[in-house]
Amino acid sequence: MTLRRSLILGSALTALAVAAVGTVLVEGLRARDRAVQLERASAAALVEHTREACEANPNWFLAGPREGRPTKEQLAQPDADVYTPRPDTTVRPFEYFAFDEDFRGVSTAAPRFPDAFRIALKSGNEFVTEPWKGPDGTGVETARWTRWSASECAILLFRAAPPPHQTLVRVAIFLALFAGVFLVAFGVSLPVEHRIGAVAAAMRQSARSQYTGLVKADGQDEITAVAAIFNEAAAGIRLRANELKEQRDTLRRLTADTEDDLVKPLGAVPARIGEVLRSVSVTPAVREQMQAALREAVTLEHRGANLVAATQLRDREAGFEEVPVNLTQLVERVVAREAMFAGACGVALSATVSDQAVTAVGDPRLFELMLVNLIDNGVRYNKPGGTVVVDLDTAAGGHFVLLVSDDGPGVNDATLKYFNSIRRFRGDERRHRRADEVGLGLAIVHEVTGRAKINLAFRRRDNGGVEVRLSR
Repeated sequence: MTLRRSLILGSALTALAVAAVGTVLVEGLRARDRAVQLERASAAALVEHTREACEANPNWFLAGPREGRPTKEQLAQPDADVYTPRPDTTVRPFEYFAFDEDFRGVSTAAPRFPDAFRIALKSGNEFVTEPWKGPDGTGVETARWTRWSASECAILLFRAAPPPHQTLVRVAIFLALFAGVFLVAFGVSLPVEHRIGAVAAAMRQSARSQYTGLVKADGQDEITAVAAIFNEAAAGIRLRANELKEQRDTLRRLTADTEDDLVKPLGAVPARIGEVLRSVSVTPAVREQMQAALREAVTLEHRGANLVAATQLRDREAGFEEVPVNLTQLVERVVAREAMFAGACGVALSATVSDQAVTAVGDPRLFELMLVNLIDNGVRYNKPGGTVVVDLDTAAGGHFVLLVSDDGPGVNDATLKYFNSIRRFRGDERRHRRADEVGLGLAIVHEVTGRAKINLAFRRRDNGGVEVRLSR
């Protein structure tokens, strides 16, 4: 929820509460004023003229002259609940009725005397006032002892009708209070919301511009303090960003130099040793030494290539190609190059490829390193006299299946499950290496297949060894 919506909701809830309480209070004060006025009017009516008029004709005594005289059939008993009203010649603010000491009405128009008033007056009260509900709303009534001895007009009951349009007035009061409080509350908070919105927009703009812009906030309050804190943090971020950029540029140059000056030259060493072994007749001891040197050179080359790739994969801004890669040619080239290393380890390496060209979209260097790491694991953890086979075949719909299998000692269930678990590349896999943990080479395989959306699965072969399946 945005800040403005929160302010609107909060202002509305506050206005609702204030309007509800205020309407009740205003109506209570107005009702109290009507009660006080009626009590004063009832006290003022206790004069000799009123007594004479009441006692002279108590049956027709009803707050002055009325129009029309009811027939005998219209006459009701003094305590009847329903009586035939007689309209006044003029509208009256209130009317009153006479009752004797036993609370019996002496007028045909007198209503039943309220029980609550009867109890209160019998308890010694001079008068009692309560609201009463009429057909047009809530009015007020009061009963008062006249203290006219031995009179049929011992008690007078005064009633003031509800004020005109009472419900509409209440609604108008509620709406006026609600609108006034809402406008005041929202109007007071709106400038603060504008300032916060302006500061937030300035912060977003500063973030989009690498925190080069300053956030300005007028005043000397908490919003200004937040803007100042952000500006201080932005200065630190800019400084740190420049340092990271320099470190990243330095690391990129070092990585490029390592690849050009170390990894690529190391890649040529195994081929030269292989040429010497093929062209020169050497003793078995010398051959063993040269094969050991070949294995070490290949190991250094693979680890160097993995470290370079790991550094590049950790660089979010490193550019990797997304081009079609001919997997058929890639398999043939990598197997031919790694055959010398496999032979030096006493392992036979072979490949079978489809007659049709198999392609996948990705970075050629990463695809090649992925295949090299799979072959390296199959050869390195194999047994003397073992075999490693790379099989590339096409599937329906332009898909492919690439299998790298060996007949080595294999792995246990826990390690196999660990190999098949989904892992994202960290780059520190060799820092705390365990025997059953995915190393840097297989971590790169997981990362490359994940980026290229290639399915990767490890399984144990029935006759021993491990089979790695890549498919898409």
